[in-house]
Amino acid sequence: MIAEIVLFALSPRFSLQPSTLVVIAALSAAARWVMMAQDLPLAILAIVQLAHALSFGLTQVGVMGLMLHHVPGHVMARGQGYLTACGGIVAGLASIASGLIYESWGAGIYYVMAVMAAFGGLIIWLARERLSHQPHKAASGG
Repeated sequence: MIAEIVLFALSPRFSLQPSTLVVIAALSAAARWVMMAQDLPLAILAIVQLAHALSFGLTQVGVMGLMLHHVPGHVMARGQGYLTACGGIVAGLASIASGLIYESWGAGIYYVMAVMAAFGGLIIWLARERLSHQPHKAASGG
């Protein structure tokens, strides 16, 4: 959690586009899951866990940045609520699916999670032009 706090504290200085932050987060998550599938020494696994700050923290910073640019202020709370609800639904379904996959694949589930993260990063990468060129302007009235 300390790594996440540091990331959030430094986030106002980030100069990359929010979509780029999300792509970096997805690549970090994919790399982290692949490493977690290995039989690494505990000390190295502890370091790998620091990548959670990148995968979760950068996703949070990037998505909030995207929402700031694309969701009108008067519906921002609703937008964040929908984001949280959808995230919860996806996390719940992924947890159920991962339990079923773990029964068959064991630690191979980490590779499935790596593919999911990489796929999410690919989707954002392919949409980055669209995401960066349609900012919401507060003065436009939404």
